[in-house]
Amino acid sequence: MFGRPPCMNLSWVNYEFPQEPEERVDTDGHREWSSHPWCWQYSKLLHTVRATAFAAAVPQYAKILELDRAVRDFPVLHSLRSKCGLPEAAEAGKATHVRRYSCMAAKEITLLNLHRPYFAQALHDDGAQDVLRHRYAPSVLAIYRSAWRIVEALRVTQERVPFVTERWGMPWSLSMSAAMRVFLLGETHT
Repeated sequence: MFGRPPCMNLSWVNYEFPQEPEERVDTDGHREWSSHPWCWQYSKLLHTVRATAFAAAVPQYAKILELDRAVRDFPVLHSLRSKCGLPEAAEAGKATHVRRYSCMAAKEITLLNLHRPYFAQALHDDGAQDVLRHRYAPSVLAIYRSAWRIVEALRVTQERVPFVTERWGMPWSLSMSAAMRVFLLGETHT
């Protein structure tokens, strides 16, 4: 899972998504499976998000917040959870660090795109001197938090597997985009 999870129109799919042949339990008692079934299951959610949030008929903001909750609540394998700001075990393998970044990025990219129009509207509105009091404040906070997670996860991944991240353009592009959103927030309201 080195790229974004696939997003497909589920009405074009006439077979079951792959299931893990056997579930494993790690030494701490956490259920574990490979990242491929996670990717396929996340692609189902991603299709729902795209079909709802970016349809021709703009959904109510409450629906956007429901989709946000569904993305945030989507489970990530214990071994692939990005620790963002907390100490991470250095003993994890190189592939685990790359997969960890990929899982985190998949969710955060979705959140950035889901909240982007509302974030822009909050920054644009006249009289929105305090964007945290704007009606789209949840989107402003979501963009800020997602941007921070993306940049922090890249920092950690760069420390652990620099030879991979130095040759992998997607994390750097994503981090630049995230940093620009936070910069816009700071420039607009300083």
